[in-house]
Amino acid sequence: MKIAEIFQELGEEKFRDLESAALRELCDCPNIIVATGGGVLQKENTMFLCLSKKGFYFLDADPEKLYQRASKRKFKRPKMKNLSMEGFIELYKERRNLYSSVANFTINVNELKPFEIAEKIKKIMNQIEIRGSNKTTNLNFVGSIDDVLSFISKSNQIIFVDKTLKTSTEALSDFLDERIEDVFLVDHAEENKNLSKAEEAYKFLTEKNINRDHEIVAIGGGALTDFAGFIAATFKRGIRLTFVPTSLLAQVDASIGGKTAINFGNVKNLVGSFYVPNNVVICSSFLKTLDQQGIFKWIS
Repeated sequence: MKIAEIFQELGEEKFRDLESAALRELCDCPNIIVATGGGVLQKENTMFLCLSKKGFYFLDADPEKLYQRASKRKFKRPKMKNLSMEGFIELYKERRNLYSSVANFTINVNELKPFEIAEKIKKIMNQIEIRGSNKTTNLNFVGSIDDVLSFISKSNQIIFVDKTLKTSTEALSDFLDERIEDVFLVDHAEENKNLSKAEEAYKFLTEKNINRDHEIVAIGGGALTDFAGFIAATFKRGIRLTFVPTSLLAQVDASIGGKTAINFGNVKNLVGSFYVPNNVVICSSFLKTLDQQGIFKWIS
């Protein structure tokens, strides 16, 4: 039977029972993506089933746009028959509250094409949330430098980068050249993560009128993330922070957990704090820029 026939002959309640049973069966299948209808959360047991899943995505849009899309379809949804714009908006508000409370991720799809929506979902699926007592870090795994750039191309981001990395790949080099006004270069980060370099960084941020709406992006090894994390933790009492670790040790250790520090009085990491980053972007392509000695140094 078609959906419209089930609604007409058996009623909506029966349809929701069938929908719930089908969803419960599908949720037991591995490696599957299920696209549900708008009313799927109306049954309590279905809502709890969705709550138990960690990958529940809510594709949101303006109700006016949704109404126009639904009205143009040849197949009229049962709920859409004789439904005015005002009635649709009320239905949208009622359902949106449910979806917002249940969804793990909400994506606004107003201006997005289907393939762009799929790309956004794919990025989120490659993400792990690390929940702390007062902050959550999004750990993102990407496959290419271009994917990294999609995370660090916002106008409110200031980029701290290891000078040796500036020319490591053509894509990164071109990107940094375009954003040169927003780039703070650190040469030999381990030797220069000190109060003198920190003062330079504070001056750079102050001259650019950086505030707590901005974000520091740190691209480099563990010494660079230590330094940039310390600056982010202390400037304006803390601003947003994203790590793009490029060495093996930085990817598996230094970028995780919020360790930040600078050297003082010839003592390594004497002054510092724990300041958890908002995002960590892990890209194995950076490891290809290291020489063999650089990789085996950290494996040992």
